[in-house]
Amino acid sequence: MKAPATRSISAPVMGAVALVTAVVTASCASDEPAAVAFPGVEPFGATLPGVPADGALSFGSVPVCTPTGEPLDIAAVEPEGDVVVTSFAARPLDGAMLGAEDVPLDHAGFDTARRTVTASCAEGEADELGLELSRPAASGTVGAESFQVTTRSGGTTLPFAVTLCDPADTDTPGCDPDAE
Repeated sequence: MKAPATRSISAPVMGAVALVTAVVTASCASDEPAAVAFPGVEPFGATLPGVPADGALSFGSVPVCTPTGEPLDIAAVEPEGDVVVTSFAARPLDGAMLGAEDVPLDHAGFDTARRTVTASCAEGEADELGLELSRPAASGTVGAESFQVTTRSGGTTLPFAVTLCDPADTDTPGCDPDAE
């Protein structure tokens, strides 16, 4: 079955997007050996102007691996802020990664039932972590400074900051689609 058509959030309806993607490197370090690791990930983020309430926005391009080589099931992804995580998944990193799109995660090529990280940091491998986020109805601009990714054995902070701007907000930096 052919995948549904998608529209990138960089389309005029969503305005400009500033998304710095992470680069997979062959090395990986983690302070918590039983938690997932993010090889080569430096703090990065996105500010999206004109985000409708309760719409699905999917983000990817986040490499993730297991420091022990043993599969790790992601139990939860929780924001450090008021954005809502509506879904998350992991998939093998095999070429093209998802940047950001205004579609549900399962329409962006992720199997949302797959939450197991199998790629080994020691082997220089990585899976791709995908997040589906939304801005709750009756809220203004929302965001998160980072995300806590938890397995049964531990947690790791993903240094991804995101701001989802209310369409009426032109005062928050990055929220005015007409600003230069």
